Amino acid sequence: MKDYKSVLNWIIKENKSSNHIIKKINLKTTKNWIVNFTNDKIFHETGGFFAIEGIRINIFKDKLYKWDQPIINQNEIGILGFLMKELNNQPYFLMQTKIEPGNINGIQLSPTLQATESNYNALHKGKIPDYLEHFINIKNSSILSDSLQSEQGSFFLKKRNRNLILRANKNISLKKGYQWISLKVIKRLLMIDNIINMDSRSVLSQINSLQISGKLKFHNKFNCDEDLIYTSLFGIGKPKNSIEEIIDFIKFFRNKYKISITQISLNKMNGWEFTNKELKRNDNNFFKIIGVSAKIPNREKGYWEQPMLQTYNNGICTLIGKVINNIFHLIVQAKLECGNKEIVELGPTIQLLDGLNLNKKKDEIFGLNYQENSNLKKIIFSNYQSDEGGRFYKVINKYTLILAEKSFNEKLPEGFIWITLNQLYALNRIDGKINIYLRTFLSMI
Repeated sequence: MKDYKSVLNWIIKENKSSNHIIKKINLKTTKNWIVNFTNDKIFHETGGFFAIEGIRINIFKDKLYKWDQPIINQNEIGILGFLMKELNNQPYFLMQTKIEPGNINGIQLSPTLQATESNYNALHKGKIPDYLEHFINIKNSSILSDSLQSEQGSFFLKKRNRNLILRANKNISLKKGYQWISLKVIKRLLMIDNIINMDSRSVLSQINSLQISGKLKFHNKFNCDEDLIYTSLFGIGKPKNSIEEIIDFIKFFRNKYKISITQISLNKMNGWEFTNKELKRNDNNFFKIIGVSAKIPNREKGYWEQPMLQTYNNGICTLIGKVINNIFHLIVQAKLECGNKEIVELGPTIQLLDGLNLNKKKDEIFGLNYQENSNLKKIIFSNYQSDEGGRFYKVINKYTLILAEKSFNEKLPEGFIWITLNQLYALNRIDGKINIYLRTFLSMI
């Protein structure tokens, strides 16, 4: 597709003809799921897909934090993959118009392949996902990027997906619902709310533009000097911290922060209650588990029901940057989330997944007062992006990239560190270093 407007028109057309119907239903009556409130967990009758389990968490950081919560346990590694080819010296990616039951606006643009192990093994007794054969029989020479990356560590238990970008064979036939879209157009679409889905953003964050032929130009539509981004991206100049110091920073907090997780029955979670309709906290905070029915005719299976996670408020994800030594640096944090396989991953400066519905006060959250009250900052971009719609029902976070002024204090509180874009991209090529919310920022920059 030549420009972003033609892609948007394609999405509108596909949405109108999709005839999809998504409804919230009672959790207790969700078809093909064992939802007995005296059980240890909620699970599919086949034993596949995923389960909702209860956990009891003890985390020691600056003090001891304790709570119970349900968590999604999906003990299989899915494939999130793009086929890429070059046209006129520009990279194009094969994307699909995919409807997930939790999508905020019906169709979002997904990777070429977005499939769990249960999906591509046809556990649902539906059809095999399109283009699966390219990602099962991979030739090493075609791999541009290949890594195991985490999903939302606050909601998934040690879940990872294989993120792949493959150089495509030139003779690939185009199936219904798929189009080749240039990286230039994708980057423009990422500035629009809820068009590119989370799985696409995760894989796109892996792109190393030095691997892809053709001169990639940045869109000069932001309130930021383009040269600052180039300098930071291509590793020009001396960064504030070396890559070795940043890796040591991650190791330090992985050893310092202590966490213990005990799996418990859902009905033994303190502060949670079942109704026929949903599983929720007594105080109606943070998130709940609901039931959803999905009629989506063009999917591998046309109708199904499932549990989903829904938050009460939009989340806030903010990345604050500053020019240091003539290089654009970003503030990232050692983010501990209860479901992380590696305990700590690098996250954005601010990561609040249920807005300000917290036990902490505003002034205890580093960067929040600055974001809300500073008149000296520049907003490089700010938009809304939704979480993956296969497990999360209309869960949305606001992503804001801020350029701080020269006088912004370079001294950071414990658990935060300055990093360049080049260093972030390098770490993102390694399994389990960068969390999903920071990868979303990388895909948009």
